[in-house]
Amino acid sequence: MTNPLYNKDGVAVPKRPEYSDELITATVKAELEKGRIFRATLAKNPNGDIIDKLAKDFAEVWHDGADAYEIAKELESQGYSVNTQVVDDIECLDGAIFSAHSKATKKWLELHQPVPPFEVGARLMIERYNTFEPEHGTIESIYECRPATYSVIIDGTPEGKNTRRLIDFEDAVLEPTSEDHNK
Repeated sequence: MTNPLYNKDGVAVPKRPEYSDELITATVKAELEKGRIFRATLAKNPNGDIIDKLAKDFAEVWHDGADAYEIAKELESQGYSVNTQVVDDIECLDGAIFSAHSKATKKWLELHQPVPPFEVGARLMIERYNTFEPEHGTIESIYECRPATYSVIIDGTPEGKNTRRLIDFEDAVLEPTSEDHNK
């Protein structure tokens, strides 16, 4: 679920940056042009025309959370020569993509300054990844290390345990109250 966000003046904020093909392709292309990764592939194509193709092909198979070996196998099925160095290079690209996305998200935050839709202490209903039963939790704080994100204590978390769920502002859903059920 994605809720609209607004800045302090009530102006709608555009969606936060995603891991788009454009972001991935541009990042991979920039890293390839440095010449430190995929050296064997680049050496076989000294005129540089492989850079655009490899960046595009990489963007097609990459997804957030993908394993470097999994991506290497996908690239191999497309005709690329793959070895352990390529897997290491993919891990470097993964870090570069994460960094580019993080920079884009920080720029989005600075430019649009979304206001948190809910206050610290509000109760949220959180969709679980592996079941249809939602979890419930309380907003503990605004998470400082990731833009426009809540740090939420999930109900049942043992006392003294520092585990928190990170929920983007736009994905936060208020827990229904008893008044909501009576309507």
